[in-house]
Amino acid sequence: MRYLKMDDPEFWENEGVFKAITFAGKIRTTEPAEPVVEDEHASRSSYFVLGDLDDPAAPVATVLRMPPLYALPHHSHPTDIFMLVLRGSLYVPGAKLGPGDGLTAKAHELYGPELAGPEGCVRVEFFATRDGATNVEYVTPDGERRVHDYLRDGQSPWRTGMEDVPALMTELLADLRVT
Repeated sequence: MRYLKMDDPEFWENEGVFKAITFAGKIRTTEPAEPVVEDEHASRSSYFVLGDLDDPAAPVATVLRMPPLYALPHHSHPTDIFMLVLRGSLYVPGAKLGPGDGLTAKAHELYGPELAGPEGCVRVEFFATRDGATNVEYVTPDGERRVHDYLRDGQSPWRTGMEDVPALMTELLADLRVT
């Protein structure tokens, strides 16, 4: 047993197969001479395997810290997911999610894009399988469905699936004018 605090640097250190992932979209270099540069405004992710770390079928909880206005594209995973906002806010098509709000998606069901609110967002996402946590499915502009594996492929192709982010930004800016 161990107690964890998000403010501790150790919280964001991943174990086993997840050691290569330092934060969303960034991969730790294998060259010791090239350390990862920490950026307080970068997104961070921490993976917690519920079971055997080497079992691709083990469930995983992923905590993701998104800085203000950080966007994730329209995507899916090859496993069922449940996501819950812990801090801040998250704009998704048709809704603004706050602490305690969340979403569910079945395997291969597209969701997003997602845009962190002006104060950023911390969320936890539960994946039915470990491989589902590291495999992201997206649709290319020509309609082709592709799978990206963070552990095998490194940098993600996040340039696709972001077409609806400007509409979320408009909604966020409207909220800011009201408050």
